[in-house]
Amino acid sequence: MGKKCLNDFTFLEVIGRGAFGEVRLVREKVTHEVYAMKTMAKKQLITSKKIPSIKAEREILSKSNNSWIVRMYFSFQDQTYLYIIMEYCPGGDLMSILMREDTLSIEWTRFYMAELCAAIHSVHELDYVHRDIKPDNILIDQTGHIKLSDFGLSKKFTTTTQTNFEGVNAPEQPVMRQKRHAGPKNRKKYKEQRRELLFSTVGTPDYMAPEILVQRGYSSGVDWWSLGIITYECLVGYPPFYSDDGDAMQTCRKIIHHNTSFQMPPESNLTKEAKHLLFRLICSHKRRLGYAGIKKHPFFSGIDWENLRDMPPPFIPNIQGDVDTSCFDDFEQEINLAEHEFQASNPNHPNHVLDFTFIRKDKPQKMGIEDIFRTKPSADYEESEEEEEEAIVEVYGREGRNAKRVNGRFCQHISRTYGGKPVWRRIDMIKDPIVLWYWPKKKVWMMTRESGIGSEQAYAAVRDTADNPALIRKPWLVYDPVRKKHRIDRNVHIRLVTEDNLQLAE
Repeated sequence: MGKKCLNDFTFLEVIGRGAFGEVRLVREKVTHEVYAMKTMAKKQLITSKKIPSIKAEREILSKSNNSWIVRMYFSFQDQTYLYIIMEYCPGGDLMSILMREDTLSIEWTRFYMAELCAAIHSVHELDYVHRDIKPDNILIDQTGHIKLSDFGLSKKFTTTTQTNFEGVNAPEQPVMRQKRHAGPKNRKKYKEQRRELLFSTVGTPDYMAPEILVQRGYSSGVDWWSLGIITYECLVGYPPFYSDDGDAMQTCRKIIHHNTSFQMPPESNLTKEAKHLLFRLICSHKRRLGYAGIKKHPFFSGIDWENLRDMPPPFIPNIQGDVDTSCFDDFEQEINLAEHEFQASNPNHPNHVLDFTFIRKDKPQKMGIEDIFRTKPSADYEESEEEEEEAIVEVYGREGRNAKRVNGRFCQHISRTYGGKPVWRRIDMIKDPIVLWYWPKKKVWMMTRESGIGSEQAYAAVRDTADNPALIRKPWLVYDPVRKKHRIDRNVHIRLVTEDNLQLAE
């Protein structure tokens, strides 16, 4: 199975839209399989500094191999867009169910929250925190069970993690105790407005834990807070910290001061077990239940945690054919892929995203004699088109002054040469990138900005006649801006980027 490209698919209906692109139904031309294809504009992602987030999503989807996370089959790119090909879940999402039903019964809520609990745990087992658990990201497959999607805000798990959420800072002023109310005056209108926030880069903070909003260290417990918020919304009909006028900052203030703003509306008729669960999830991170505690909670009494997907779902979508999109909202097409010219991307192109291509192989081919001598273990996927294309070299080892300029990865410029040898450009820079070029008159490899090719103003230089910079072995001279002269730095080296050291570099 080779790499995929846009021409391998027929484009069907658009079923979703986000701040950076669209999700549409596609059919593979050869196998006739139907998938959901996420299309994201590179230019917008780069401008918004979202490439690391997309790469994190791609890593999670490539690593996951369980029934709780939406399955990715391929990812590829051209010079304009990134594409992720995933399984199609025709049942819509949990938000669609909430909009249709308004509130859910204890039994329905118990089913969906038990499955969501298992899904969140499966993400944590991959050493990631999802950070964006909300009803819109909980998909319903054709059997009625859930799948977790949209890992664009996920972060590699450490003991504690620092972050901002879309520039939302913690408000310093205190919040007065809120008056009791019966929720939004028009719940349907409120939920439709909530839906519209998905189309912006701002998003909604309704489901975010206070630890994230105050920009302090936090753990995987932020996902369990989100589970509590969604449980409340299922049972009550709206999230507990909603703002009547849609003011995101007011919602943030309520979340941060949840000790005074969180209330159980008396008209909701919540059971004792439901209230206790909510108070142990929507609370300080020190008191918040984790996976083990949630499974033991009386609210989930009778749940067979080892066989969740054998439980009969409360709602099974009535799907008429493999391209039925009746459970999704209608969307106008904004990206016309039918008229888009697919232009292959490789490391020479300024917007190229390294290590993005992915192909899942669910059915390994029968082993042949040549496989016996392979040193690399087989896997159910293959990735990284870069190893099949242009070479990448990495300069590394510089510390202190000019380290950010000197250390970096380079590939051959798509067309430019100097001194009879190709110019090598930094792959992480677009505008006037730092480049390596050979000066035959002085027999020196120079590191300058692209606009400085041919000048003597170099960040670093090395006297070596190697045809390829990966073969440079002489010591590097690095410019010291304090002493205003070049000095030998024997810690600086250059190497060819291979699969092993590429992972170390990242």
